[in-house]
Amino acid sequence: VASGGDVTQGQVEIFSLNRPTPRPVKSLQVGAPVRCLEYVPEPSPPEEMEAAALRSPTGVGNTICLGLDDGSILVYGSVDTAAQCLLTMRNPQHCPVLCLKHSINFLFAGLRDGTMMVYGRSNG
Repeated sequence: VASGGDVTQGQVEIFSLNRPTPRPVKSLQVGAPVRCLEYVPEPSPPEEMEAAALRSPTGVGNTICLGLDDGSILVYGSVDTAAQCLLTMRNPQHCPVLCLKHSINFLFAGLRDGTMMVYGRSNG
């Protein structure tokens, strides 16, 4: 769950869903309001062979990408509850990221000014 309540900061709440009722695990503060989230699964074995050259520099499998109001995309591992930011990508215009969509080798970011940014799995 993400929130952009404060104009200058954002917050992400991580919940465990492996019980009948969700339980809070961790709360993260990020530098700007969060506008969108996208889950990026680790490539499956056939995709892995095709995408060997596009391997994530972090060496981490499943990730969560956060699109922020300051134009940043933050990448977190989805398994580790330490929730350390693995990668930060910024668009040159610092335009807010309104939507994120993952495909096999790419992450597409829709910006408020109508621009679409495309990041390859190995970009950073």
